[in-house]
Amino acid sequence: MSSNSQISSIQRNREKKRRQMQQRRSQFKHHWELYQAKQQATQMGLTSAQTRLGQSDDVLEVKVMEAMQRIWSRRGTFAPANLANIFVQQTEDMTYGDYKQALVRYLWTAIADQQGLEPLKLKIKETLTQLWPEQSKQKIDARLKLRTCNRLISLLTTQGLPHPSPMFTLLAVQEQYDVFGLMLLRLMLLSRPSYQCLADAIKALRSYYDKLDNPKSQWIVSFLDVFLLNIRDYLDRGFDQKISLNPTPPIKTHYKSLP
Repeated sequence: MSSNSQISSIQRNREKKRRQMQQRRSQFKHHWELYQAKQQATQMGLTSAQTRLGQSDDVLEVKVMEAMQRIWSRRGTFAPANLANIFVQQTEDMTYGDYKQALVRYLWTAIADQQGLEPLKLKIKETLTQLWPEQSKQKIDARLKLRTCNRLISLLTTQGLPHPSPMFTLLAVQEQYDVFGLMLLRLMLLSRPSYQCLADAIKALRSYYDKLDNPKSQWIVSFLDVFLLNIRDYLDRGFDQKISLNPTPPIKTHYKSLP
C-alpha cells in the first residue's frame, strides 16, 4: 500500500469515528432530554404526559440515565459550576500547600461521608500530600493546577495503566458512580486542559470492560460512554462562564478556613 493510500485510509477512519461520535452525542442528547422530561412529568404528577413520553424498554439505558441524573442534578450553590467558581475565587491567592488541602474539602463538599468511601478520601489526601512538596510555598498557578488535576484523574481511573485503578474498582464495587462522576466533573471545571487526560483514561477503562462478557461490565461501558459525552457537552456550553454568583454565597464550606 502506498503512503498516499495509507494516509487516505487513516483520514477515512478518523472521519468515520468523528461521525460515529457525533451520532452518539446526538442520540445521547435526545435520550437525556427525554429522560429529564419523564422525571419532570413524574414530579409534577402529569400522568398523561408520562404516557405520551412512554417508557424505555432498555433497562440498561434507564439505569445509566439515573446515574447521570444523580451527577448533574445538583442545583443552586452546590451546582458543579457554581461550586467550582466559589472554590477558584477563595483559593486564587493560596500557596500550593494550602491549595492541596482545600482541594480535598472541595472534592468532598456535599458528598455523603459514607464509611465505604473513607479509603478513597484517605488515598486522595495521601496522593496530594506527596505531590511536589518542594512547591508548597509557591503560589498556585495554572501549571500546578493542571498537573494536580491530572494526577487525581489518573488516581480515580487507571493510573496510566490499561486496567482500572484500585480507586475506580473500589467505587465500581460499591456502585458509587455518582461520586466518581462528581469528582471528575469538579476537577475538569478547575482545569479544562485536563480533558485529554480524562478522555484517554475513560477510553482505557472502556476498552478494558468492553472485553469482559458480563452485564455488569457492559453497564460500565455504557456509563463511561454517556459520562464522557455528557461532560464534553457540559464543558462545551461553558456553564461556568454563565453562572452569576451571589457576592456572599450561602455556602458552609469556606476553603480558606481549613481545620
